[in-house]
Amino acid sequence: MPDVNVTIPATSEFMHLLRLVIAGVAARQNFSVDVIDDLRLAVDETGSYLLSLGAKPNHLNMRLNSDSDAVVALLWIDAKQAQWPPRPQDQGLWWQILIALTDEAEFLLEDGAPAIRFVKRDPLDFGPT
Repeated sequence: MPDVNVTIPATSEFMHLLRLVIAGVAARQNFSVDVIDDLRLAVDETGSYLLSLGAKPNHLNMRLNSDSDAVVALLWIDAKQAQWPPRPQDQGLWWQILIALTDEAEFLLEDGAPAIRFVKRDPLDFGPT
């Protein structure tokens, strides 16, 4: 499946669009309802955190790519943050939630701005037989 790119204004009112897109991509890959719900929550936690940084971004971006057993999401804002990645003591509950919802999560820089990448695999896909 080709990459899906979405850019929204950097306000929480548009977060539902990112949740809708990631759910649609996962549904197209025949992921289970539970995995789709995890992905929606992961996008919500990640996007909300990025928007809560003091960076004053104009946009929140999401890039998705997927195959038959995983969805990879990269979310980033278009403003630099003085302290990135956050120190472990500053990661908080949202990070624990993200780690619980996903199979991988990491802090990155995208064009010099804060980014978070996560991967969610469908546990019902056991690979080639």
